Amino acid sequence: TSRQDVNYYGNKIPKIAPRPFTFNYSKLNKTLSCITVLKNGKYGLIDNSGKIIYPADNDLVKPSLTDQYYTIQKGNLLGIYFTSNKKKTELEFQNVYEDGLGYVMAVKSNKAGVLSYKGEQLVPFDYDPDFIMQLKYGFRVKKNKKSGIVSKSGLIIVPPIYDDVDSFYENGFEDFIKVKSGENYGIINLKGNLI
Repeated sequence: TSRQDVNYYGNKIPKIAPRPFTFNYSKLNKTLSCITVLKNGKYGLIDNSGKIIYPADNDLVKPSLTDQYYTIQKGNLLGIYFTSNKKKTELEFQNVYEDGLGYVMAVKSNKAGVLSYKGEQLVPFDYDPDFIMQLKYGFRVKKNKKSGIVSKSGLIIVPPIYDDVDSFYENGFEDFIKVKSGENYGIINLKGNLI
């Protein structure tokens, strides 16, 4: 028994599946939508009717922080199961993370994109696999190490040609974007015009 398998008192800690249950809260009742299962050291996912969504042959199955989707991992690839509409993806992603505000950022074939909690592609997988950040009017993305902003429907607001882009957080400047190119700074409006 390794030191990690025992608690402070020297008692053996049982191995359990990480967060095996996801609950969707509706008023005061709890409805179990999916169950993570563990069989022979491998993980799977079944729904509340007993239907196998992913068989127990995966390295990991875990719910998102918001319980809007599950991430399924086999080797170095990830798949996503969206609980609201029961949409399932292939194991095709290298990274999956959420912003907690309705969007799933993912990396596929070394390119980043954005999905909704229903699995709809909002931003195409055309961007550098750096962290995509949500802003009020879209997402900060990078392409060829240059920053830009893409709308929540995938349209380019600010082309990714700047060293950095960011929102103004001061009142009255919500419709303007700060940009940096080399040592120069500028302001762009939401129509993409440099001011």
